[in-house]
Amino acid sequence: MSSRTSGASKPCAPPGIPAPPEPPAPPGFLPHSGDFSRTSPATGSSGGDGQLTGRTVVVTGAGRGIGLAVVEAFLAAGAHVGAGSRERTEALDRRVKRGTELAVVELDLATPDGPNALIAEAVALHGGLDVLVNNVGAVRPRVDGFLSVTDEDWDWTFTANFMAAVRTTRAALPHLLATGAGRVVTVSSVNGRLPDPLVIDYSAARAALTSFCKALSKEVGSRGVRVNTVSPGPVETARWQRAGGVAATVGQSRGVDPREVARGAVDQSVTGRFTRPSEVAGLVLYLAAPSAANITGADFVIDGTPRRIALIHPHVAAGTAPAARLSALFGENLERSVSFRLPGSSRLVAAVFALAVGLGAITVTACGQLAWSRLLFGEWLSRRRRRVPVGPDPAGTPRGDPGQRRG
Repeated sequence: MSSRTSGASKPCAPPGIPAPPEPPAPPGFLPHSGDFSRTSPATGSSGGDGQLTGRTVVVTGAGRGIGLAVVEAFLAAGAHVGAGSRERTEALDRRVKRGTELAVVELDLATPDGPNALIAEAVALHGGLDVLVNNVGAVRPRVDGFLSVTDEDWDWTFTANFMAAVRTTRAALPHLLATGAGRVVTVSSVNGRLPDPLVIDYSAARAALTSFCKALSKEVGSRGVRVNTVSPGPVETARWQRAGGVAATVGQSRGVDPREVARGAVDQSVTGRFTRPSEVAGLVLYLAAPSAANITGADFVIDGTPRRIALIHPHVAAGTAPAARLSALFGENLERSVSFRLPGSSRLVAAVFALAVGLGAITVTACGQLAWSRLLFGEWLSRRRRRVPVGPDPAGTPRGDPGQRRG
């Protein structure tokens, strides 16, 4: 069951219209007055200069955080936005009351029918679809390790972080193909390429999502649809900061203040802060605009660049200091590597050993080169000695032509 509230003045059809099954001309599709393929964007523009005015965009997970920032960015660019959210939020309602071109569709995208209903309502309201932003997702830190993650946990994680996007994309694709220049931008995670045991199921789901988008981009690119992913690291959202969020869950399991967890995440970044939702939204907006017309199949990481990857799993470092234990136990973080500090004398021995190994390798290489050179020189010398002498022998008999060899 879904409910829709719109700040737009356009007429809308009753909810529950089934999604069209087949491209390229889905039932009920009304062609736009102009599509992306007819647009000639200015070089270097990012969608805020009228490129997206009047376009229809669907954003999933739009109630808060990154999704809400994406909705705001597209509204500011002049687009009509269908915001899919499991529950209504005050932030979305405020924007509806302002009279913006926003339709809020309240439904659960984790259900098999939710994605179809969302796309059908957006198409019924605006007559087509130009851009899909897959943003819905959820994470639960597995503080008790891999063996505590049940089949139900895996199903929940893959439904929220993978299948919801797959189903929504499947429902939207016929409409995107019909425009001749559709866009799919999926918000994945840096954990898709840098998995961590604290979020082992989430990492696997996000890796599958990034792979899915890459494969789809190869299928539909020649038909005018571009598919890209954006992979944030830790973002300044409620997922991190609210009660029951990543910081609170990890802090409670380790007996540490959640603020300590958040500071540990920030310390891993060269920029020394979380990524802001508006920064992710700006990148999504750029990828959806015609100015990025030749970008497809790409994954853009936005994580402030890690200083040093040193993620200590709680079971490995249970006896260490809180700050060390928490250096990267985060929902959207970096690659795990267990690091141990050696005493000063041990570090010296290790350095000398490494130097010795390096010198040994250089010596072996040099000796090999020398032996090979001597072998080649010996072969050359042997060939020279086998040459037939030129000129008459003592008896006056010619020995042969210059350069002639025996045998």
